[in-house]
Amino acid sequence: MKKSIKLPSHTGEQPIRVLKHNLSNRFENLHGDFAKEIQEMINSGKLFPGIYYHVSPRAITQKQKPYVDETGKVNIHETFMSFVWINCFSLFVMYEEGVAKPMQKKQGQANIEEVNVALLNITEELFQYGKSLVVAYSPWDKKYLPNPEEFSEEEEFHVLRTNSLYMYAMTFILAHEYAHLELDHFNKKNQTSIEKEIEADNRAIELLLNCRDDENKKTVEYGLLMGFVSMLFLKDNVYGQETHPDTDERIKTYLSILDAPPEEPIWGVATLAIKLWDNQFQLGFSYPNFVDDFKIFFYQMCSQIKKQDL
Repeated sequence: MKKSIKLPSHTGEQPIRVLKHNLSNRFENLHGDFAKEIQEMINSGKLFPGIYYHVSPRAITQKQKPYVDETGKVNIHETFMSFVWINCFSLFVMYEEGVAKPMQKKQGQANIEEVNVALLNITEELFQYGKSLVVAYSPWDKKYLPNPEEFSEEEEFHVLRTNSLYMYAMTFILAHEYAHLELDHFNKKNQTSIEKEIEADNRAIELLLNCRDDENKKTVEYGLLMGFVSMLFLKDNVYGQETHPDTDERIKTYLSILDAPPEEPIWGVATLAIKLWDNQFQLGFSYPNFVDDFKIFFYQMCSQIKKQDL
């Protein structure tokens, strides 16, 4: 039986509303001195106080993506926040149940639990719903689909783990918008838009990686990745046009900075995201019969992205 954690202070229309205040707190306390830095930005007039949460029954393509404006207001939208949470949940479950467990069993590892087929199936339905929000808004069926507001004891582990990943995925997105203000991008006329976006990415990555400790290290790193790969599911190509770097290049830049060893599962999660994107838009990528190095496989997949663009 599902139980709700919604409080009167949780305003909004979608279940993601229960994490709104958590997200603000996470962003404002990225590291010990960050709240002070934010206040200095506010005092200087560069940053408008608070985060502006927009609640509207609109698809993401209907101007529901995060942005910062010249007045210093950082804006995020409930539909987009829902989309990111769903991607975090889906990638977490699909990798653990659909990739890691089968590989561990194939390698002969002991005491590996059976694949939770029912969980995989409901996650696939959730993922399909999340992708639908890109082009058409519809309410989140919180009585049926996994969500952060109403969940059972059986769902609690995956929901709470997803909440942690989501916090860092969205904090990266907020930090990216904040970086535009910190780096004074609205007043730098001699830089291209792409140059500014690369700078904002790098500064946001720096802010989040600098807040890692022994307890949150993996959550920060994987949450960052999920913030980046969520952009894949917005459209059938990686082109950033004249305003942004290409999405695959942004993902590769982050992983290059992270410099995780080949055996680190983050390479498998990144590769899974590309495979799900391929499935979403029927791009026709080819796959080997056997994979023993996900880092190599990831870059092989990226090379196919560029081939698709030719």
